[in-house]
Amino acid sequence: MKRMISCLLTAVALLPLLLFTGCIQGVQTSELALVEAVGIDRTDDGRLKLTLQIFAPRGSGSATAVDSSKNNSAILTATGDTISQAVEQANQMQGKTMFLGHNRVIVLGQSLVAESIQPILSFFDRSENTRQNARVLVSAVTAEEIVSTGVQQGILSAESLEAMIRQGEESDGALECNYFSLSMQLDDTGGSALIPVIRPLPEEETQSQSQDSSSSGEEGVSMAQLNHFQLEGTALLQNYALTTVFSQEVTKGLCFLLNESDYPVLVLSHEDTTLSARLHQSSSSWSVSGEGAVLSVQAKASIDELLQPGERESENDFTQMEQLAGEEIASLCQSAYREVTAYQANVLDLMDQLKWSDGDAWEAMKEKPEEFLAGLSLQVEVEVTFDRTGLETNQKVGR
Repeated sequence: MKRMISCLLTAVALLPLLLFTGCIQGVQTSELALVEAVGIDRTDDGRLKLTLQIFAPRGSGSATAVDSSKNNSAILTATGDTISQAVEQANQMQGKTMFLGHNRVIVLGQSLVAESIQPILSFFDRSENTRQNARVLVSAVTAEEIVSTGVQQGILSAESLEAMIRQGEESDGALECNYFSLSMQLDDTGGSALIPVIRPLPEEETQSQSQDSSSSGEEGVSMAQLNHFQLEGTALLQNYALTTVFSQEVTKGLCFLLNESDYPVLVLSHEDTTLSARLHQSSSSWSVSGEGAVLSVQAKASIDELLQPGERESENDFTQMEQLAGEEIASLCQSAYREVTAYQANVLDLMDQLKWSDGDAWEAMKEKPEEFLAGLSLQVEVEVTFDRTGLETNQKVGR
């Protein structure tokens, strides 16, 4: 009897879902403009300028509608007092509805982040089409310059831009920042966030590279067409606005502090030998108390090349190179930590670490976290293990 009643209640609950599914108006794909990248700037008169990179396939005349050798995107710009108003203007200009569900990249212009970006986040938070894993960047110039640059690789310029950022993350040239994490971090009380900074290369530099490639007689897409951008550090946002931009060296240290270090390359010199070592399997862990913080880094490394081969025969020599690598990593971490604490930014979540490891200290400091973070000392413990097989192989090649 109870089972019958349960089944009946379930059927009653599901019935409205079956009857009213047609009440939501559907949208045909042909009525949508698929947005692949979004750039947002603030104009001199205080309005918002929206630059949209939309999917515009360019076929080669065959059965395939998309030609991967061409840039299959178009650029659309619109302005408004709000993002919603600018999007509506873009809809009218294109004759289609801007669909953000495919968006890969959101670029925030320098003029925009100089003021609070809370209204920008408010729009994306309320849009059901916002792609939460879209990568967020800060442009060192305008967002329009980044989004409107045509990169002739793959099917879409945004796809190439996303791939470049991913490669930067793997080499510790950039921290990962997607929309969801940015929104969560800034919405937190006293929130701070770190966003990669990107800049277009000077025109004369890209032209020089293009001439070099064209003179070689190569067909198809030249590598020079990929060299349009460069990573230029990490932006620190506090209370929704830009505070400062950290250098690339500080960014490398932040990757270790945030346990985001993947495959960085370190150039090490010891006595008569200089070598290039690539780290892998790196992991970082924190221990925070009222007395101070300890960061432990465990990493393995392989030798990419010996730049100046010397006589390396003893185990002691290998150990010294490992120690040198550890000192280099510790120096990067300390430098990045000093920069972060100078701005009293809680981007390392040290208050949360303190809450779980030392509850009494957290109770005493929770009302004045900035003061606690500013005076918190850091000790870095690094253990690096070199792949001996790689060393021995490179040693023989060097001889």
